[in-house]
Amino acid sequence: MIFLRRNAAAFGWAGFALIFLALVLFNYIIFFEHDFLEDMKDRDFVNYWMAGHLVREKNEMLLFSDLQTYAAELSRRTGPLIQQRYWSYPPHFLFFTAPLGYLSYYPALAAFLALGAAFFAISSGIFLRGLSPGKLALLAPFIMCNAV
Repeated sequence: MIFLRRNAAAFGWAGFALIFLALVLFNYIIFFEHDFLEDMKDRDFVNYWMAGHLVREKNEMLLFSDLQTYAAELSRRTGPLIQQRYWSYPPHFLFFTAPLGYLSYYPALAAFLALGAAFFAISSGIFLRGLSPGKLALLAPFIMCNAV
């Protein structure tokens, strides 16, 4: 029992991670309609990636032009998307998306998700420090809603 008490936080985080991964897998099994990699292109991240490339090419004003011009350029680069995508972010957001313009789509997506997960882990370690593993497990569905 001493081992369990000393490592309760580690077991709590492991349980939290397992619940989180189970919810992600459940989401894709239940709602799986497309090829996974192609489905990843039809997410809001495609706007961030496109903005990074347009900033690198010094053509960022295309983001703020008419919707048909932006949609045509987006389709030219990614192929046809299921949903229409619009740039709905303020101009200062381009500072955060600019580094994505130096990577192709899937490496940029992996870097974006890895950085997001790292920032989440750091901030949750700071702000959720006093919560018990049981309370963390109860928070998992709410965090999942924001993550997917």
